[in-house]
Amino acid sequence: MSDPETTFTITDVYFVWSTESVFLGLCLYINCTTVLSSTWVNWSSGLHSYLLTALAWLAVGNSVDTILNAVRSNVSDPATIIGVNIAEDIVEWAVLVTFICVNYTRFRQSTQTGSALPTWVPKALRGILALDIIVASVIYICYMTADSRDAIWPGLDTAYSSFAVYDALANTAITAAFIWHLQLAVSQKRIGVPSTSTVAGSVIATVEETSGHARGSHPVPSSPSTTAISAGGKKGPMQSAINKFVSRLARAPSSEAESTIAKIRGFLALECAILILANVLRISIPDFDPQWSLVFFGESLRLRIFNWFFVILNDFEGSNGSAPSSSQIGGQSSTGGGNSDAGKSSNARAGDVIKSVAA
Repeated sequence: MSDPETTFTITDVYFVWSTESVFLGLCLYINCTTVLSSTWVNWSSGLHSYLLTALAWLAVGNSVDTILNAVRSNVSDPATIIGVNIAEDIVEWAVLVTFICVNYTRFRQSTQTGSALPTWVPKALRGILALDIIVASVIYICYMTADSRDAIWPGLDTAYSSFAVYDALANTAITAAFIWHLQLAVSQKRIGVPSTSTVAGSVIATVEETSGHARGSHPVPSSPSTTAISAGGKKGPMQSAINKFVSRLARAPSSEAESTIAKIRGFLALECAILILANVLRISIPDFDPQWSLVFFGESLRLRIFNWFFVILNDFEGSNGSAPSSSQIGGQSSTGGGNSDAGKSSNARAGDVIKSVAA
């Protein structure tokens, strides 16, 4: 019988524990479920959202990154190690930057038709996003430069782990703002308060058009601020689905709505805590996780948690497990009012303003 220590076989005679193999299998399993779940939700709900498509590709990229890391630790040829390192750097950079962009895009789409959030929140998030992308690009350029020269730059791993903590906090801030928006939107709908920016945009656009026709001339071009408000009224299938999700939470018992929001907050805390813990351990005790297994596990889990929101959205949209088509989702959109009476009263107030201006 051949020696199992010198011959590569599918199975070994003796069981050998390998923590790296355990985490590799766990990460690949989580990423596989993310790909299948995001693809299924995107197809079955009729949303056809590029966010879900990007999420599936992010999970594929994370799997490739995890495999490359495992391959690198089991090769000895210097040229192969350099090639694997550079390939891993490129994949990691693409996954990291794409994820925070997808996370911010979800927030931007959810607030597209107006939000009760303070105006400084979107501006702050854009600054956080820009800083994250710039610092990530600089760090990975340094990694690729060092790897191409087969050199080790002291402090580069520590700099990366410190940045990874910031990246986790940056994504937490974006997701927290998204949850904050959902809470405010649900509260507004419960008390029947229409979205300020949406009503204002409708009133201003209609007033300008009416005034222009009353003068017998072409409508007056909107000012930049007015254009921004008016443009927010367009909703795609994803925006309509989020609005419907908020409407159903507003109609649900308070305990159910609070439980759903609490679950989202809880998973956000878990996602952030795992990544921060993994990178803090890399900084303080480098030998505890030499293969970065906890970091890869945290990144895989982050994608799965991000996908979980869209699963909830699909569950709220569908009935008996089946989701409506894209046209059905877009057909029942809300402009921020708590119910049909609130929407009618908003239109009535807008009509009064228009009549007074036209007079």
